Amino acid sequence: QPPTPAPTPSGPQTAYYDATLGAPKCSHGLSCDSAGLLNGRGNMTDGVETNRPSNLNSCTDGGSGTYHDDESIDRIIVTRVTGGDGDLT
Repeated sequence: QPPTPAPTPSGPQTAYYDATLGAPKCSHGLSCDSAGLLNGRGNMTDGVETNRPSNLNSCTDGGSGTYHDDESIDRIIVTRVTGGDGDLT
């Protein structure tokens, strides 16, 4: 008898940083929460983003401005519209 496959996580998931992708990722689930992985922007004083630039292309974050007074995206939650499970990058 073949081994039983490991269960696939479902429901809300918390993202992890995928170094190959260069961005937060959830493998499966109904939603994916970046939690603190995106907090900050570039190398801004008092708001350095840990895994900057955390994007899927070559666009880099600027470091000018004041943390939380100027633009930054600190957290995102991606929710699957159709339900089901699958890769949420």
